[in-house]
Amino acid sequence: MLLLLLILPALGLAEDMYLYPGPYERATKRRSKCTVNASALHKTIEANRDRIQEADHVTIDLNDDGICEILFLPLPQLVGTGGLWYDIYELKKDIYKDIGSISTQFTLGEARNGYARIIQYSGYGANPVFSAQVLYYSGNGYELEYRGGHSRGYYMDGGLEAYNQGNYLKAERYYWNAYRLNDPESEENRGGGGADSRLLDANNLALPLIKLGKLDEAEQIIKRHLDRSVVTEYRAAGFFNLGMIYEKRGNCEKALQFYTESGRLFPAASINIRIEKMMKCTH
Repeated sequence: MLLLLLILPALGLAEDMYLYPGPYERATKRRSKCTVNASALHKTIEANRDRIQEADHVTIDLNDDGICEILFLPLPQLVGTGGLWYDIYELKKDIYKDIGSISTQFTLGEARNGYARIIQYSGYGANPVFSAQVLYYSGNGYELEYRGGHSRGYYMDGGLEAYNQGNYLKAERYYWNAYRLNDPESEENRGGGGADSRLLDANNLALPLIKLGKLDEAEQIIKRHLDRSVVTEYRAAGFFNLGMIYEKRGNCEKALQFYTESGRLFPAASINIRIEKMMKCTH
């Protein structure tokens, strides 16, 4: 089996049951599906001249009500204190009310209490090893739901250990968190390790998903990143995993196609065995 997993030094793994929330479904439609109350916006800016600048605001619909929640960029003197920060405002009658603050390194997560969660990242780099915290809307404003103390590398290491032990549920949990900490949908600073590391994370996550029979989910996550990476080994692993998915579905012809492409990119005896098996299956 072609497993391209990044093996990191042992980190003294402890059980961590928190799962970072999945993507917010409406996030990709945020800009075209909400409107700003111009009068309320003007009043809010006038009332908060010490914090916000009209020219720098961006809009996102955080609760799917058709009205934009407004995220304001703070004044220049606040820049450089660990990254840029936004204030979040919600429309209340005729003015926008401050309901929280977030850094620019964030992505939107599955809703809680009708509002998208906000996942804030810290520690971006070319080789991403960073943690995150999750905010949720409590009714009065955004509050802390979870502060992660583990890096992406921690979860990758834990996923590998669990997978090798045959604990595929735990491996799925750890690899999912690693994948979300390298989220390609980060709203502002997309940073991270780029398309290559995201395909690595997708391949890692696909392995326990395949073992657990979650074939559609595994296929979707691999195909999302396969064409964006240029690393031959990662692409070969992606095609190999797709081959395993279709082999489990009993589609030998499709599995053969994917195994053949994997072997073309990264010749290996383990791939040849799969190719020979699928060739016999198709005849």
